[in-house]
Amino acid sequence: MPWESIGSVDTGEMPHEKGWILFCLELAKNYVHFVCGDGPDDSKLGVMWHDHDLGNYPSLGVRYEYDEPSAYINACEASLDAFNQAVSWTILKEHFMGGDKDAHDEDDPIDSVWLIDH
Repeated sequence: MPWESIGSVDTGEMPHEKGWILFCLELAKNYVHFVCGDGPDDSKLGVMWHDHDLGNYPSLGVRYEYDEPSAYINACEASLDAFNQAVSWTILKEHFMGGDKDAHDEDDPIDSVWLIDH
């Protein structure tokens, strides 16, 4: 099934902040889903991974089986863009990093918690 990337959040650097980025993508995904609703029956909004020479990185995307749901993809892109513009990622990240450092180390299973398919 093909994927169409709708974009990413404007925060974090892979691979050092993988847990933070995945958390932010899940937050953004929830907003986009709230605004755009469920896509056509053969499509799903989710986190997708891209292979790159410098390493893998995630973004939000729409997976579909048959016909590309262009209108849904466009609506999701616009919603993600609005969300990115409205959120102060810097303030949230500073608050996150200022908390209990031990709770946010690289061994924290945050990846598995936030990638549960809804």
